[in-house]
Amino acid sequence: MNELNYFRSITNNSEKIEGIKMKEQLNLFPITPLAEDKEIKIGEMLLSKGSTNFEFKTEWLIKGLLPSESLCMLCAAHSTLKTFTALDLSCAISTGLSWNGRKTRKSKVLYIAAEGQKGISKRIKAWEIANQELADDVLVLGRSVEITNALQMRNLIQIVKETSSEDGSKIELVVIDTLSQCLVGDENSSRDMTAFIRACSELRHEAGVSVLIVHHAGKDASKGPRGHSSLPSNIEAMFRVTHNKKRENSVIFHNDKQKDMDTADKITLDFSVVDLGISDDEGEPVTSLARFCSNGDTQHQPRNSKTYTQPESDDHKIISFLRSFSSGEATRGSLKKHFFGENGPLDPRQRQNFKRILDKLRDDELVTVKQASERAHDSDLISINIH
Repeated sequence: MNELNYFRSITNNSEKIEGIKMKEQLNLFPITPLAEDKEIKIGEMLLSKGSTNFEFKTEWLIKGLLPSESLCMLCAAHSTLKTFTALDLSCAISTGLSWNGRKTRKSKVLYIAAEGQKGISKRIKAWEIANQELADDVLVLGRSVEITNALQMRNLIQIVKETSSEDGSKIELVVIDTLSQCLVGDENSSRDMTAFIRACSELRHEAGVSVLIVHHAGKDASKGPRGHSSLPSNIEAMFRVTHNKKRENSVIFHNDKQKDMDTADKITLDFSVVDLGISDDEGEPVTSLARFCSNGDTQHQPRNSKTYTQPESDDHKIISFLRSFSSGEATRGSLKKHFFGENGPLDPRQRQNFKRILDKLRDDELVTVKQASERAHDSDLISINIH
């Protein structure tokens, strides 16, 4: 037998042996018909026939935006309020409040604050003050997690299982903020990014949760996230946040991808400055940003035993004050006094805040501002456009 035929003989025999072994292994797994012969289970593998389960409806954490047990992403450029946005929807889910008029599935949220917990806690406090709700079901992990590390993955799954309540409430959303802090390797590498995606998928399936990845946009934010293209390709729902150039502390929320349905329309998210009721070392008030619920955003009245004092929204204060006059108009100076009292000139922060509120109302065509000159003056007349 020559050398070539010898290796062919070995290869053929090896293939026969492997085939026999595979057949023996398959015989170890019972074949179990399920669901009136529409499903077949072989070992741990579940097969469905044809269009079986086509009638199943998608379940949502946020109706029409964030599917249950899905892999999703929120990306934005630096300093575009992406963490504020992720926390805003997380707090809404944890309390059962609707989010921009969309129903939420009330459940716990695990928020992986990979860049630290202190700043996150202040932002959650601002949300609680603004919305008169406790967000105790947002569980914050104030450190980075190597998602591809088997031990740390088991710890995450254990957290989900051991924080379930007797009433059946459990963590159904895990937020990873940010990808760059939790990815091992290079986000531009196909191998490293694929490993990260597979780990997130494992977390989703093993723990029965949705995973929302907070990530940075590329140099051109309109083209989506930075890093390897395998990331957006494997995402079921993709969101993007961009600056709203019309006003300060405002962003546009884009839904760029939905795997199994149409994408949602753009949403404008306006954040307001919230005083946290504490002071820094120099006695200055500590503030953060949060969105105040509108009437269309509230599913129920606050139900917590501990309540917070929610100030009347700033734009509503102006509208109410203007409505108190039969003419529906007032001077800029009288509006300032109504807002801040007669305590002398406004400080820079107060002036900036007042300008932001007035610009917002003017952009929304709710008020008209008549100025005698290019520069704002207390004698400027401000009139309401709605009665």
